[in-house]
Formats: sequence, structure tokens, C-alpha cells
Amino acid sequence: MIKVAHLLDDNRVGGVVQHLKLFRHERLLEVAESTVVPVDTSKPGVRIGADIMVLHLTMSWRKLPFLLGLRLSNPRAFIILEEHSYTEGFERHCVRTARRFRLMLRLAYRLVDRVVAVSEAQGGWMARLGLVPPRKLSVIPMARETDSFESLPSPWARGPIRLGLLGRFAPQKGIDHAIRAVRGLSGIELVIGGYGPMEDELRTLAEGAPNITFAGKVEDPRSFIGSIDALLMTSRYEAFGLTGLEARAAGRPLIAYEVDGLADQLAAGGGIAVPAGDEAAMRETLERLTADDIERLIPAARCGAHECYDKQVEAWRELLGTCR
Repeated sequence: MIKVAHLLDDNRVGGVVQHLKLFRHERLLEVAESTVVPVDTSKPGVRIGADIMVLHLTMSWRKLPFLLGLRLSNPRAFIILEEHSYTEGFERHCVRTARRFRLMLRLAYRLVDRVVAVSEAQGGWMARLGLVPPRKLSVIPMARETDSFESLPSPWARGPIRLGLLGRFAPQKGIDHAIRAVRGLSGIELVIGGYGPMEDELRTLAEGAPNITFAGKVEDPRSFIGSIDALLMTSRYEAFGLTGLEARAAGRPLIAYEVDGLADQLAAGGGIAVPAGDEAAMRETLERLTADDIERLIPAARCGAHECYDKQVEAWRELLGTCR
């Protein structure tokens, strides 16, 4: 039995922690025994007793010594880095010196045996820039078990169209764009679920807009998605965006900026694509949105999300099976 160690240096990243449950799937347990290993990246030279190591780390210049030490201390291990963080959109909005940033990524990716991109868009960006050789790049789109979402009844928008936005209140999610796009529109309501450092700023921005409400911290995403007609995602960058997959599985169309992994989801059908970062275009799209539009998109939304999880499981099974 192959022994796989999943290295994690921050267990506060909820999406990654949730993703690790994938490796308890019976199909993966047939080929590999997975364990989660917390690591301190300030201490290089860690020995890990595993055949395969899957790194769930956000790489940086400071972490390169850890990665080099890991490589040298575990010469027989096959090392996979799953890239949860960096995308074309991230580079556009968060990187001051692209040349230095890309050099860091090339060095990091050179020290591992395989890089896994979590969306086609992310993988395409890596390939175009030559960040990783094609032979070392795998694309395994992110997914999640969605049976509970698929069981939700389809939306029935016969009053104001109720849009939902669910995410951390941080610049990445572009919630300020959503508020400005919806503010003052008749026939459209926006309910925003989540919390984070921008909460006061966003609540101030939404003051005086009766069609915008805040739901607070959402403990049950299924109930939240079940209460809306469509999901709005105005992210500035997004490696994949699992909430979009959950909404689509529930028959809730995705209205989103065509950026990074969201572009993949929109291409799968059942959504409305808006040029990345174009706030005016988003507002125009929502002004024209009708209940008939939503009803028309429901079948494609469900179909596009169906079987994504099974495909992810099989892709990881194949990858782990070839790393012996």
C-alpha cells in the first residue's frame, strides 16, 4: 500500500482542510493510505516517512529553504505540489514585480516532481508562462461531494430575483463590486453571507440599499444556497471557487466574472459570464436578468456540475497509482 503524506502548514484554510477529506474516498483508499502531517516551514530538513508527499502550501521565498530541505531529506519520495493559491488573477491584483514572483514559482516547481493545477485556467496560465514543464503538470479540477446540494428543489423566482454571495469579506472576493452592481436595482435582491476584515467597510457601502442584506457567518451552505435563485461571484481572482460548484449542483445558475477557475465553471454551462473586473458590465447583466433566464439555465447548471467529484477522485487515483 502506498503511503501518502499531505503536508499542511495552516489548518485555518477551510477550503484546503475540506479538500483533504477527498483522500478518504474508498476508491483512493484502495491504492493509498493518506495521513495529514502539520509542518513548520521555518524548520527545513524534515524527514517524512511516506512514498508520496502532497504539499498543500502557499509557496513564497521564505518557504523555499523548507522545500529544498524536504527534497534533500526525502530523496526517494515523490513530491506533488497542489497549487491552491496562485493564478493569473492573483498575479494581476497582488504582485508588484511579476518577474520576481514567477522566478519564485519556477524554483519551487523545479524542486517537486509534479505540480497539480486545480482548474484548466490555472494550468493554462502556468503553461503559457513556462512556470512548469508540461511533463510535470497535471490538471485536476477541484470538486466536492454534492449529493446533498443536488437534492435541493430547483429555484422558483416569481418575485424579486434573490441573488446570493457567499465568501470571506476580503479584497479577493470583490464583494464591493457586487454591492455597487446591485445597489438600486429593482427586482433584484442580494443576500451576502460570510465574515472577515472588510465587514465594516462593506456594510457602510451597502447602507441605504434596501435590496442588500447581510446573513452573517453561514454555518450551513446548503441552506443558504437553497434560499437563493442564483449565485453571484465577483472575485478578483479565484483558483476554482467551490461555492460555484455547489450552487450549480443545486440548480442555481452562476453569474460570475470570467476569471481563473470561475471561467472553467462558466464554460461548463448553466451560468452567465461577465468580463473579469467589469463592474459596469455586471450591473448591465443584472439589469437585464429575468426569472425566465434563471429557469432556462437550471438544467445546464445541474448537468455541468454532475460527476465532477467522481472525475476528481479518478484523476487522483490515476496520479497516485503512477507515482510508485
